[in-house]
Amino acid sequence: MILTRRGFLVLSGGFALVACEGGAPDEFTEPVPQVTFRHLPPIRLDTATLDVRQPFVAPGQPPNIEHLLPTPPARVAANWARDRLRAAGSGGQATYAVLDASITETDLATDKSLQALFKTQQGSRFAGRIEVRIDVANARGRGFAHAVVERSQTIRDDLTLNERDVVLVEFVEQMGRDLNRRLEDEIAKHLGDFVL
Repeated sequence: MILTRRGFLVLSGGFALVACEGGAPDEFTEPVPQVTFRHLPPIRLDTATLDVRQPFVAPGQPPNIEHLLPTPPARVAANWARDRLRAAGSGGQATYAVLDASITETDLATDKSLQALFKTQQGSRFAGRIEVRIDVANARGRGFAHAVVERSQTIRDDLTLNERDVVLVEFVEQMGRDLNRRLEDEIAKHLGDFVL
């Protein structure tokens, strides 16, 4: 088979297109940060089953931004139940429901004067809210624990997109820590009789 100049160019172009199609190598992609609670001891419930539900549905439009995050707060709230709660009894049922897991962003009014060019201003405000409920029923009776955590933070108007993403990841991590503390307290107060 004789390869003509035209055939060589077509073949070379095809190889170049295939090479470009592969995308970035794995070593250049950043891992998606995950918030887990596996390092904490499990809470053993006196139930035979544990059902984790997420009735909260992200609106998917402004001012809500939770759907844009690599680790949305709904996943953090569900991770808490999967990592911390264990059904360790012989009868009964526990239900853990994520009722709210939202983060909104609001643009703040900024000074547009000439002097404002020489000072850093707060450009946006993030407001986050996680609400969960644990219902337990067994031969001893019924009980529930309810937890709500809220957090807000302003960010400078001169942050890069990467810096903004770092702030949001830390914001969600802190919401997870707040949720853990609140749920531990609520379970101790309201579900002590249902913990083994």
